[in-house]
Amino acid sequence: MNNPMFLNQMDSFMIYVMLLQVILFFVGAYFQYAVAKKLNHEYAWFAWVPILNLVQLLQLAGMSAWWILTFVLAFVPAVGFLVSFAWTLFIVYLIYKIAEKLNKPNWIAFVSLIPAFGYATSMILLDKISNTSKNENEQDNEDDNQTEDNNNDIADDDTDAQDDDYDNEEETEDR
Repeated sequence: MNNPMFLNQMDSFMIYVMLLQVILFFVGAYFQYAVAKKLNHEYAWFAWVPILNLVQLLQLAGMSAWWILTFVLAFVPAVGFLVSFAWTLFIVYLIYKIAEKLNKPNWIAFVSLIPAFGYATSMILLDKISNTSKNENEQDNEDDNQTEDNNNDIADDDTDAQDDDYDNEEETEDR
């Protein structure tokens, strides 16, 4: 394993991985910033600062920022792995809650489980995907019902007009 060629390849690979992580951080931060702006978060710039971006996610989901203290447990050797796993699932839950607030599809939250790309991708989807919410579907149904009511009113008016014409013809014949 003391092969200098192998070490150079490994160093190059690690540099690419770190560069990819930095790029994904900035992409995720940009779209988290955009989501925070959409939800009128007072400190949208928190998205650009590590740890504060987690506080912001908690606030956007409508949860207390004090939950961030549980993140500290991830650095405790005996329970760190379990807490890290729990936080991964907790992030999915937070994105689920934010998707509900934005009237976005809830499946977006589960995209964040994709290794390496998930968080950034879910933030992009929260910002860019079109609204396909229950509220819009209900609004469409109400619009359709309103259109049907208007069409029925028009049809009733036509029927009334025809009845009036028929009544007028009868009165003319009686004279």
